[in-house]
Amino acid sequence: MADIIFKLRVLRMLLSGTFDQWKCDVWRRDLDASYCCDGRECGCMATTVRELYSWHLKDHPHVTP
Repeated sequence: MADIIFKLRVLRMLLSGTFDQWKCDVWRRDLDASYCCDGRECGCMATTVRELYSWHLKDHPHVTP
């Protein structure tokens, strides 16, 4: 029983971190804003938040950003 409780505590910790990251990366941002830069610094080609997560949801749901 102690193992199950520990595993559930780990799950809660992981989900909490994921939720906090989602709030920062998606919820609080303009979906049409650049995800990271203007496209010249890292090669992202000025991908917007919407484009990035649309790609993940439609084409590659198993890959995380």
